[in-house]
Amino acid sequence: MSGYVVRPKAEQDLDDQAYYYATEASPEIGHQFFIAAHSTFALLATQPEMGWRPRLKHSGLKSLRVFRVTGFERILILYRPHSEGVDIL
Repeated sequence: MSGYVVRPKAEQDLDDQAYYYATEASPEIGHQFFIAAHSTFALLATQPEMGWRPRLKHSGLKSLRVFRVTGFERILILYRPHSEGVDIL
C-alpha cells in the first residue's frame, strides 16, 4: 500500500502557504492550494519516481526528489521515496 507522510516542518510550510494564499488572494485559493498539495502528495505516493533529482553534492541527500504542486507550479515539493510511499519534507 502506497501512502505519504507529511513531516512536521513540511506541514507547517503547507499551512503557511495556504494561509498566504487565503489572505493575499482569497480563502478559496488557499483551500484549492491545500487540496492540490495533498492530491499531488497522493500522486507521488503511487509514482514516487515522477519527480526529478536535484544536483546536490551531499551524499545523504541522494534519495531526495523534487516535484511541483499541480496547479501551483511555483511551489516545489521536496520528498523522499521509500518502500511504503513517500515522506514529504
